[in-house]
Amino acid sequence: MATGCVIGVLAAFSGGPLGSGRLAAVGPSGWQAAVVAILEIGVSAAVATGIANWLRVRRDPELAAARARRAAAPPPRPAMSPGMSPGDGSRYFN
Repeated sequence: MATGCVIGVLAAFSGGPLGSGRLAAVGPSGWQAAVVAILEIGVSAAVATGIANWLRVRRDPELAAARARRAAAPPPRPAMSPGMSPGDGSRYFN
């Protein structure tokens, strides 16, 4: 985001008049350059981060084993409230 703002400021400073008449406004729009830079850098950073994370999880045996343990583990059982007993017909306790 900071890079996009810097690009926008630099683009705004790079424009200006170059004579009169048709060349009264020359240069890029600062806010348009900032928006394009923020989107371009943000999207490419998100894609690169996603690919790097996918590769790391795929190649690291510890992370793969932890993911497999989480997938194979049964869901946690709810805790008993103070007034319940295991034999009171509750569907959570057999």
